[in-house]
Amino acid sequence: MDFSDITLLYIEDDQKIQEHIVQILSKRVKSLFVANNGREGLSLFEETNPDIIITDIKMPEMDGLTLSKKILEKNQDAKIIVTTAFTETEFLTTAIELGINNYTIKPIDTKQLLRTIERVVASIRQQKKEKELELQLKESQNNFRLISSIVSEFFYSAHREHGGDDEPFQIEWIGGAFQKITGYMPDEYNTFNEFKKFIHPDDHFKFLQILKRIESNKVSGSEFRIINQNQSLKTIKLEAFPYWDSETDTVTKVVGVVQDITEQARIQNQLETSEIKYRYLFQTIPLGIVFTTIGGQLIDCNDAFLNYTGLTRSEARTLNITRMYKEPEDRKILIDRIQNNDYVNYIKRFETTLIHKHGKDLPTAITASMIHTEGQQILLAIVQENKSAQGANQTIELLRKEIEKAAKTKELFLKIVNHDFHNPIGNILNLTDLLDKECPENQTLHHLRQSGESLHYQLDITAALASVCHHENLERKNIDLAKEIQKIIDQFPTSINSKKTQIQNLIPESMSIFANETVLELLKIFFFLSIKNIQNEGTISFSAEKLANGWKIFIEDNGKPRSDEFINNLRLAEQNSTEFSSPGVANIANILQTIARANQTFLWIEKKETGNLYFLQIPF
Repeated sequence: MDFSDITLLYIEDDQKIQEHIVQILSKRVKSLFVANNGREGLSLFEETNPDIIITDIKMPEMDGLTLSKKILEKNQDAKIIVTTAFTETEFLTTAIELGINNYTIKPIDTKQLLRTIERVVASIRQQKKEKELELQLKESQNNFRLISSIVSEFFYSAHREHGGDDEPFQIEWIGGAFQKITGYMPDEYNTFNEFKKFIHPDDHFKFLQILKRIESNKVSGSEFRIINQNQSLKTIKLEAFPYWDSETDTVTKVVGVVQDITEQARIQNQLETSEIKYRYLFQTIPLGIVFTTIGGQLIDCNDAFLNYTGLTRSEARTLNITRMYKEPEDRKILIDRIQNNDYVNYIKRFETTLIHKHGKDLPTAITASMIHTEGQQILLAIVQENKSAQGANQTIELLRKEIEKAAKTKELFLKIVNHDFHNPIGNILNLTDLLDKECPENQTLHHLRQSGESLHYQLDITAALASVCHHENLERKNIDLAKEIQKIIDQFPTSINSKKTQIQNLIPESMSIFANETVLELLKIFFFLSIKNIQNEGTISFSAEKLANGWKIFIEDNGKPRSDEFINNLRLAEQNSTEFSSPGVANIANILQTIARANQTFLWIEKKETGNLYFLQIPF
């Protein structure tokens, strides 16, 4: 009998009986409070508000029935057990009239007392569950009202009587922004299958795939282009959640959400186009191009710069550009002249001498400009022989514009991605509300619990993913990997200790990588996912290896293997697919892969028989 979550107040004036019962109960309950009479008992009740009160009836100063009446006046739901003798029938009748129906006969039989307590504890726990569910329902209803006002989403519910491929789902309810997105009134559509009417003909096959998955009782979703009533093109994301009827062995209901992602799709396409254009310029211009921090640490360079200086790319990654100046003071002069100029986007031409890898002097003309991107100052410079310095101003101006355009687009895209974090949560809350209204009672509680678990997980992973956007940092630098991994481990002491998890940091102390802070945030998310899946007394290990073209970092655990659904969505997201099998999981996978692509990083998860292997691959 487990009463370890229960607080109990025991009132008994007979010291021998009291000592005997206290010895039995003190080992079983969370907290035990003891009083010698009714007056002491009432005072302790007011101080401690215990879950259960056990009281004798006949006591000095205040008897048990008077005490019980006063307690019930303060808390009508109080759980009271009275101990009484067979001869005290009048008192027992009064107790029943007060609403006290839990009692045990004196002399007290220990087993009988524990069984009575167990019955009361079961009642308390059930009431707590009901209150929690009631609070969750209220919260979901409040969120439903709030999210229904968002103009970018609408929710739907549809059902059919008997099931089967030939019977369409009849629309029961459409809420939110259906008319604003499609231009049509909700009552113009009678069945879910008719949504196909406003979907672009080239995307009809995607909608048919969703219908097939629904018939197979699988959660489904995809992105479509639609043609609204005004004949304008929009992009939507549709999610569908089927419900299986065990009596007919078919899906008889589907609920879901449709979100307008037109702006997100436009910005993402603009970002990809902008980055492609910038990369094309970066690699095809025959002039040396180099990006550095104010302190001189090289961020990126093109092949023309490597050819001019004789450096390999791996040598350049660890280079501080100041060391290449024959007169290091020259670079400080260049920086000062640019920073002290009042003109925005000022371009400065500067003549100096650099040193080739093999020691020869390189009379050089540097044309430079300061770029402000993602909260940083970065120096963009065109490097070429002094005698051939022609057209550098036009080139650097062209590059600067493309870079700043790409940076602004990326910032906007990340804001939209950050907004997407909240959509799975909104969807879950709304679907919970729909279930409460439309599912039979025996299914509602089951789905509500599932929704609550999903919501808690989504909130946790959202917080972890959001940190990546806040730490988005373009600057690459040398990172002491073992030291930074230890910092990540130290951020989760409660989760690690509560599960008695053993952490092994197997990264060599001498290993450093050349990367930005976002890579560390991705590692933190993988560690977070690993902790969530670990069982009690599990093990998580960090290791790394240097490759010919970069580094690979591993996180391995012996916890519960990740679902095929999550790994499949991660693969689809890595391929930049618009198809996904589970909308909530897909959002996480898409965001992870979007951030990884933006930082030229490859990430993956492999499921093992006894755990998971997470890894990141970072290029030189």
